[in-house]
Amino acid sequence: QYCIEKYPSLMETTVEIGIQTIKAHGKEKGEFLLGVMEKYLEKKYSAQNNVTAIIFMGACAPYLKNKSKVKSICDKILDMADSSSENLQKNLAKCLPELITFFSNPIKIANDLLESIQTSTDINKIRGNAYILAGF
Repeated sequence: QYCIEKYPSLMETTVEIGIQTIKAHGKEKGEFLLGVMEKYLEKKYSAQNNVTAIIFMGACAPYLKNKSKVKSICDKILDMADSSSENLQKNLAKCLPELITFFSNPIKIANDLLESIQTSTDINKIRGNAYILAGF
């Protein structure tokens, strides 16, 4: 945790390496990696760690055979968008383009995000929703 706070670029690099690893091995190991991330989330670690696990779940989603799990991943991404970490918000948005087809109503979600950006007073929520909207 201390390293993440002192060196935020370390966290960004770690997430990027994780995403690239998933892209390289997702076809063969996507289901296994998703199971690891789901168990990790059950442990209730810090919000930053949970966001990272959700980012990795998003990266795994295109490789899953059971597409019903993708809906819960999409919901988790939207729920975590107002994290206080700008780097994590950027990384959440990065995994969205490959998931957009799995969202049940992407136009409504985009409209809701835009409305939230215009009406919210919470800077983290505004910034997070802007990144998520950009990821769409």
